[in-house]
Amino acid sequence: MININLVPESLQKKKKSQFFKTILRDIPLEIVIGAAGGILVLLVIMHILLQGIISVRFISHARLSGQWASIAEKKGEVDAILQELQDLRKKINDIEQVTVEKRISWAEKLNCISDKIPSGVWLQRVSLASDIFLIEGSAVSRRQDEMISVGNFSSNLKKEKDFMKGLDDIEVSSIQRRMVNIIEVADFVISVKLEDEGSDE
Repeated sequence: MININLVPESLQKKKKSQFFKTILRDIPLEIVIGAAGGILVLLVIMHILLQGIISVRFISHARLSGQWASIAEKKGEVDAILQELQDLRKKINDIEQVTVEKRISWAEKLNCISDKIPSGVWLQRVSLASDIFLIEGSAVSRRQDEMISVGNFSSNLKKEKDFMKGLDDIEVSSIQRRMVNIIEVADFVISVKLEDEGSDE
């Protein structure tokens, strides 16, 4: 096949491969080496930057993990406090329920206890458990009549109308002797039963 091209050689379209070869041939070798070196330096710089970003992210992750562990520990403490508050609310609700429903004046009863407590007897705790009012204390006497002092204390409270209002019965449920140095001490528990809701005051 014969190809006749009447266009002058200077005006003929050059193929792309020939075009790039011409351009590369015209570019000095120093520029090609410099461009390759620049690209290599750029890649190294990008690698260093990426490594720096990864390191920063790793440090940030470690810091956040530490903060989370600290928060988890404090959360446990907060949960424990909330549980204590819930238990206290329950106890308060129980006491308020007993006070409102049975119309018991506990301040009045505590005053009676204070007035009737004999010499040589002291209280350690006064508490309310379900429908039982507990008075816990100790007694001591030089004449070794601690048992009599506790019995008189319980009897005097039972005779007091203001104290027994809203209460059903009172008794010494427990008394135990123990020695403190050379002194004999009697630890006692007085149980006071609350009246049933259907009982008349």
